[in-house]
Amino acid sequence: MDYPLTRKDAVVDDYFGTPVADPYRWLEDRNSAETRAWVEAQNTITRAFLERLPARDRIHSRLTELWNYARYGVPSREGRWYVFARNDGLQNGPVCG
Repeated sequence: MDYPLTRKDAVVDDYFGTPVADPYRWLEDRNSAETRAWVEAQNTITRAFLERLPARDRIHSRLTELWNYARYGVPSREGRWYVFARNDGLQNGPVCG
């Protein structure tokens, strides 16, 4: 497989005298055109691989079955209200309830 090239920047942060490289920080901006193009290129390769798997439909069905259950987050107080996150099962992410 030919993966798309991933740009590396010379970003280094100093944490209490310890230099920490962060060459992929540019990918944190998920709304940038460059990040979206990179993600789409990665997804194209991944989809092509996954679509060739003979057991793909069975795996998909089993994972859907395992992930389809209600989940609730820890409540927190927001002003005079208590709020929590919930997911009914197959939602992409939690929603406030």
